[in-house]
Amino acid sequence: MASLQTFPIDYEFVGKPGSKNRQIGNAYPPLAAKEVFSEVAKSLQKADEEEMAGHGETQ
Repeated sequence: MASLQTFPIDYEFVGKPGSKNRQIGNAYPPLAAKEVFSEVAKSLQKADEEEMAGHGETQ
């Protein structure tokens, strides 16, 4: 079940079986999170670069 959520095969969940199932079911898939945050980081970097470039312009 956890591998369907993209958790590593050797990832260890803590707690009773019901708690572990709840953790897995409530989790946001790690690989999806990695992709989302990668795109957010790129977007923020681009915004910073555009803002810094704008500070050098004369009006």
